[in-house]
Amino acid sequence: MENTAEIELDLIGDIAQTDSHTAVASSDSCEFNLIARKLVALTGSIFHKGQPLEGVIVDAGELGSAITDASGSFQLKTVVEGTAFEVEISKESFLFDGDTFAGTVEDGEEILFHATELFTISGTIVHKGESLAGVEVDGGALGTTTTYGDGRYEFTDVAEGTEFSITAIKDGYVFEIA
Repeated sequence: MENTAEIELDLIGDIAQTDSHTAVASSDSCEFNLIARKLVALTGSIFHKGQPLEGVIVDAGELGSAITDASGSFQLKTVVEGTAFEVEISKESFLFDGDTFAGTVEDGEEILFHATELFTISGTIVHKGESLAGVEVDGGALGTTTTYGDGRYEFTDVAEGTEFSITAIKDGYVFEIA
């Protein structure tokens, strides 16, 4: 007659999972060797100039997504330690020290990101009160652009702390700060 043994393993403490294993006993004893893996959450914090940054979208695909709270912190789905992940972070008008981060979820490990705010540098060029289109505007490290029909120019996504100078160029004109 075949004997069937069922063992339920209650993983206690930090592990909130019960596994059930079934086997067919073929002798007086049956031994089960089990490997326990801890359930852990993927957590992290995001800072800007040393201060917590609220409202950052953290997307880890199958592990879920979250938005940082007032303390700049986020916590994603609880998974088995060692689970591979890739996190993408985003917030309008901010650049991060690595918009994507990959690794494996480990107990007690927190992912830290630092943000740099992005700005738009813009202005208007006029001649005798009228908009001046077609002026080349050299922003140095920012690149170059040309004024629109309304005399406006802009450089977008400029990281805070970026040094730049603005030089306007158009044949037949000289420019000064208004």
